[in-house]
Amino acid sequence: MSADSQRHRCKTDGCDGDDGDSDHPGAVDRVRARGATLMGAVNLAALNLANALGAVGGSAVLAAGLGVLSTAWVGVLLTLIALALFAVTVPRFVPPAAVAAPA
Repeated sequence: MSADSQRHRCKTDGCDGDDGDSDHPGAVDRVRARGATLMGAVNLAALNLANALGAVGGSAVLAAGLGVLSTAWVGVLLTLIALALFAVTVPRFVPPAAVAAPA
């Protein structure tokens, strides 16, 4: 099977991996091409989640009758939780090794 027909088959049938053909577009290559879009979507989702958590926390303390100033303390608490999560996860992240371009 020629490389062009293999590429066409993968675009129409959806290949999952590399079958030994060096220019075969595997799943990793297809996802890597959309990495910037995926990163933007994840960042926007995190922003929306943080916004929702702030609104829920603020409304909970207001409903409890703790006063308007207590909403600021909820913001401080959520910020400290986010910083702790950041401190725990970032040192564990190891970027993947660079993949050499095919010759």
